[in-house]
Amino acid sequence: MRIAFFFKTKKLPFIYRHRMLSFIKKCIDGFDDKLREKLYDDENRKKKKLFTFAVYPPLEHRIEDSVIQIDDNYVIRDKVFVSEEGLYKLIVSSADHKVIWALYGGYSDLFKDSVFDFSADDNMLVNGEKVLLEFTHVKYLNKKIRYVEKGEVLFKTLSPIYLKDENGKPVLFKDKRFVELLNHSLDRTLTRERGFGLRKSLEFIPVNMKEKIVKHTLKDFREKTGRAIMYLETSVGTFVLKGDRRDLEFIYDAGLGHRTGQGFGLLEVV
Repeated sequence: MRIAFFFKTKKLPFIYRHRMLSFIKKCIDGFDDKLREKLYDDENRKKKKLFTFAVYPPLEHRIEDSVIQIDDNYVIRDKVFVSEEGLYKLIVSSADHKVIWALYGGYSDLFKDSVFDFSADDNMLVNGEKVLLEFTHVKYLNKKIRYVEKGEVLFKTLSPIYLKDENGKPVLFKDKRFVELLNHSLDRTLTRERGFGLRKSLEFIPVNMKEKIVKHTLKDFREKTGRAIMYLETSVGTFVLKGDRRDLEFIYDAGLGHRTGQGFGLLEVV
């Protein structure tokens, strides 16, 4: 199940994921506090989330280098999207329909015809100025995978795939362990959610894939490491995924790989 939020803002940092996650949390918390607790209380906060997201800038935009104040301790130079009037699109996909309903309900109560303060508490300032997201509308998106009848789908990444091994080291698409770790990760997630794992082992066939370094930040990371930014090695592009159709539909909804709840692993059917 998917939903898209449309908004305007003059500038949006490339490092946006942690603040978009804050918007998602606020929507859920404003509509269903029990769901918020289920997802983010101390026991569950580090478990894989059954949703993912991506942001698309307007077609007419430019990219600039700017000074970004991440918080009171860290100031960096990095790229930002710049658009005077164009619409950005935040796509959120989830295998749990309650998440999408809560997002819609929370958005309607808190942010419809209103703004989200991307720079809460003077964090994520761009050239010393606050970033405000002015929302215009929201809509549900069609589920394209319903029209794929066989257990083989050509996917493209809408947000990068991040996968790590048991030691926390990144594993890229060209690594021979990649498909093994994908299967292991999904088996664990599905067993936790429905009582049994994959119905059939996945096959991953790269079509036009490449590596991509993604800058990301989280408050816990900054406090633990003393560094402003983490650099994540990810995989992007198009690929064929083979498996049971029901498992492929779950992947389409919930995302592929690790850190899906932080805006990684969102896929679309080509």
